[in-house]
Amino acid sequence: MIFITGPLYSGKRAYACQVLGCSMDALADRAVWDVQELARGCGDLEALADRLAEQDAVIATDIGGRPVRRRGGCPACWPSGRTGWSGYSAACPWC
Repeated sequence: MIFITGPLYSGKRAYACQVLGCSMDALADRAVWDVQELARGCGDLEALADRLAEQDAVIATDIGGRPVRRRGGCPACWPSGRTGWSGYSAACPWC
């Protein structure tokens, strides 16, 4: 399972299709998105985590993030360069 996060309209679903090698129509069978909305209304987060773990991709919209300055890099890339998960950040233009 891969976790993809980023701001609205940053290409998260298109990136998931590219990584999973599927069409946008087939993505609904392999991924779940807007998980921040699922978590907000969920009474049992452990059960939700188990359900999400069954998906090939989990996509969340970054809520309340601060703008990233070029000099500081992207939080997905800290401390520097690619991290274990930075390659899956659709919002990171420098990865």
